[in-house]
Amino acid sequence: MTVDRQGQGSPAKGTAKTSTQRSELRAVWTDKRMAAERILNRFGLDSALEYLVDKFSHFVWLAQQHPEHEADLPAFAKDVQSMFPGQEIRKYLYRRRPRHVFGSRQRLLRIRQLLGQ
Repeated sequence: MTVDRQGQGSPAKGTAKTSTQRSELRAVWTDKRMAAERILNRFGLDSALEYLVDKFSHFVWLAQQHPEHEADLPAFAKDVQSMFPGQEIRKYLYRRRPRHVFGSRQRLLRIRQLLGQ
């Protein structure tokens, strides 16, 4: 599995997860987190939260399709939690975004679980 800069996955040759693939995934996430920090400074909390949770949703989808990436999600969730107050995350997940935006109820529930909401 390889991940491009938009957080989208595509099948890699072979099925074994390599340390290179994991490093690529983490590098993409780091890019997304840093972009969220810039958005936070420039446009405010709501825009940054929407951006990062949307990107996190893509990584949750990737892990649902390729379970070997599940182990990376808790660290990514901690990044989201460290940037935003829990109350704001909760408000966003329950009030601001309809379930269909996250692709499925199962994915929304997993996002809530990972983010402690």
